Amino acid sequence: MTVSLLTLLFSNNITAQKPPVLSNLKVGDTVPDVEILNIHNYKSNSAKLSDFRGKLLIIDFWGTWCASCVSMIPEMEKLQKQFNGKVQFLPVTGQKAEVVLPFLEKLGRQNGSNFKFPEVVQDTILFNMFPHNLYPHYVWISPAGKVLAITGYDEINSKSISRVLDNNVKELEQKSDYRQFDYDLANPLVELLYGAPKNITLSQKRYSFFSNYVPGLPAGYHLENNDSLRLNDWRITCTNMSPFWLFRLAYGGSHYIPNACIDIKVRDTVKVRDTKAIFGKRWLEHYTYCYELSLPSELKQEAWEIMQKDLEYNLPDLNASIGKQQRLCYVLVRTSQKDKIVSKGGTPIADMNEFGYKLGNVKLKRLLSDLNFWYYDISPYCLIDETGYSLPADLVLNGNISDMDHLNKELNKYDLKFIKKEAEVMVLTISEKNKSMAN
Repeated sequence: MTVSLLTLLFSNNITAQKPPVLSNLKVGDTVPDVEILNIHNYKSNSAKLSDFRGKLLIIDFWGTWCASCVSMIPEMEKLQKQFNGKVQFLPVTGQKAEVVLPFLEKLGRQNGSNFKFPEVVQDTILFNMFPHNLYPHYVWISPAGKVLAITGYDEINSKSISRVLDNNVKELEQKSDYRQFDYDLANPLVELLYGAPKNITLSQKRYSFFSNYVPGLPAGYHLENNDSLRLNDWRITCTNMSPFWLFRLAYGGSHYIPNACIDIKVRDTVKVRDTKAIFGKRWLEHYTYCYELSLPSELKQEAWEIMQKDLEYNLPDLNASIGKQQRLCYVLVRTSQKDKIVSKGGTPIADMNEFGYKLGNVKLKRLLSDLNFWYYDISPYCLIDETGYSLPADLVLNGNISDMDHLNKELNKYDLKFIKKEAEVMVLTISEKNKSMAN
């Protein structure tokens, strides 16, 4: 069945209202000498900000659930040692000590280190002085107590710190942290941004919407069945996503396409995908997009094909296609016929963190999906399953399972193993259209 869609196209002079920038203390302000409570790894359980005067103070707002924040902890330790006596990092979180301190202890053991930053937990004081939405969030304070910069993690490196110590702050990219929309995913994104369109009745349940970057919306996507009286639809909502992720979703659907199974044949890859080196406000504004597709629930099987066609129309300089190719992969196999993973039942669970993974009463395909997404997405080899095991499984994998040797040691307990070999996999190719096609 072919679905007739009304695609909402908005001209460049129609934009959503820009939400206000969160600003309490800003660059150039002198920081009040407030008392900070709940400090650990310090000479006392409280301090004043003036206690850190004489050094470049970098306040690190973070959370244990933020992968980027956690990855920066060892880097901050190296930088503090490198600039010994000149720089002080001060991690700050709103989480409780009983969550944060054991987490840091485990992370230290895993990295062969002993992180001894003064650690502020359960904070409200500094959060109120420097409100923000996106993590990680860094506030740079001069030895004299003035706010020098507010940045993301890209600027936390030796080159930037050296510049600031040499009184050259101008080259740092400041972080604009926009107040997020009060956005209920049960409501259409198009209504949030523009109000209900006059030329379409959303109760018709069929529409698609495409726009440029919208400040205040988080990057990501959401799939929703909405069975309310107002709408009875199946909806895909994507906010501030790069073409790389939009195509990945459109061609993968419910099946996650590993990074190793994506070929980008574009001269300027900056236009297609995000990397740590280029992920910043200017890049977001130029190369990320919002997309929404709504269909009656009975037509949701056609959604991915429709999304593909919408992207082809709205991103006219790019091509995307998917097909089978032979690739070198990590293939999960059984090393015996003894069943050591059959589930004992119970509530289904697939839980992961920095210290391991637990699967309970869930099929192995979930393990492969999570490993590909969370642990091996930057690997040159995708992970696939050739065990032939179709029953729900129970297993616990401890330690650093992002290391294949260690992962195999853990899997050995269950007579499972990843082996490297050629296998046929689905590969997504993103390429440029030639000028004649683009025109």
